[in-house]
Amino acid sequence: MNLYLLGIIFFSIVLIGSISILIYLIKDEKNLKEVSKKDLIKYGKTYTKKEIEDQLFEVYQNILFDIGNDGYSLLKDMVSDQIYNELLLDLKNRREKQERRVISNIQKEFSKLISFQFIQDLEVIKLWVRYSSIEYTKIEKKELDENQQEIAKEIITEGNPNTPISHEYIVTFVKNKAQTEEIICPNCGYQTKILTSSHCARCDQEIVPKKMHWVYAGRIAVAIQNSK
Repeated sequence: MNLYLLGIIFFSIVLIGSISILIYLIKDEKNLKEVSKKDLIKYGKTYTKKEIEDQLFEVYQNILFDIGNDGYSLLKDMVSDQIYNELLLDLKNRREKQERRVISNIQKEFSKLISFQFIQDLEVIKLWVRYSSIEYTKIEKKELDENQQEIAKEIITEGNPNTPISHEYIVTFVKNKAQTEEIICPNCGYQTKILTSSHCARCDQEIVPKKMHWVYAGRIAVAIQNSK
């Protein structure tokens, strides 16, 4: 009898736990699809959901390319001060080890706008992204050839230049609240409604301060293998 009761109790606990997990997953799935076209209209945005998803992924992609090409002077305008300082520290450590990080061949699977919030004076966007890329670390080592001539030989210390790595992140972008996204470059007349950089996309003239366009503020890794 006692064993029978213990069995019922155990089964009940398992059932309750399974239901709780199911509710959590349903809630999580809902959160991953919470921003709609109606939401953006409600927030007063003139761009579409796809436009902001595509353009912010492009910003994120450019940041990765700049890291892989040591384009740190360009990054200062695209990332938060904290992220920029972390990148510079990582660059310093790599240079001391005479290492170079390579990031290339970024293949996007999708990007999805999953959160749009107003937090005090900031607009905060969270973008769920999934992509693959080639990432590896290399050093150049000096060696002597058969003629005793010094040559530079590339050695891979981490990663593989022939094997893509899969990534999945929730990426956060922030900027100060704006009444409108519409802006016209005073230099060339280029017009845009999504500010992803403080420089004109056509002529590179600085048109807005850093705080007025979308800035990369961080990411967290996820393992949510859902379909778009």
